[in-house]
Amino acid sequence: ILSDGDLRRALMREDFDINGDALKYATKNPKMLDDKNMLAIDALNLIEQFKIQVLPVVENGVPVGILHIHDLTSLGLK
Repeated sequence: ILSDGDLRRALMREDFDINGDALKYATKNPKMLDDKNMLAIDALNLIEQFKIQVLPVVENGVPVGILHIHDLTSLGLK
């Protein structure tokens, strides 16, 4: 996954190349949510616990969506 945080960190690297492969800067083993019945507040807690902004949602290892911290906080969750 290539998040905005990954891009910001990449831009600060001396070896950053705008023409380089995105995979060079991506998070290769991101935290993932595989429980589609998890409560939104619990997903937000995971995001906060791991200090991440995006949480891919998977079913049987296949990506089916993504939760962004702003999706959850815009619901009024804290």
